[in-house]
Amino acid sequence: MAGSEQARKIAEKAEDQLGKVADTVKEKFDQLSGGRLTDQTDQVGKGQDQARQPAQESQGGKSAR
Repeated sequence: MAGSEQARKIAEKAEDQLGKVADTVKEKFDQLSGGRLTDQTDQVGKGQDQARQPAQESQGGKSAR
């Protein structure tokens, strides 16, 4: 059983290190992009939703068929 305990500890250490790498990558990406990617994609998504609203309202919320 000592082997499985050692393997578990190694896996936990690797997971922690990967978490740190992921955090570092996110920080560097934010620095390069000038903001969080999620913030930028949220703004794009809202713009698309607003663009759809007038088209739906002009059709009375029904399809043209």
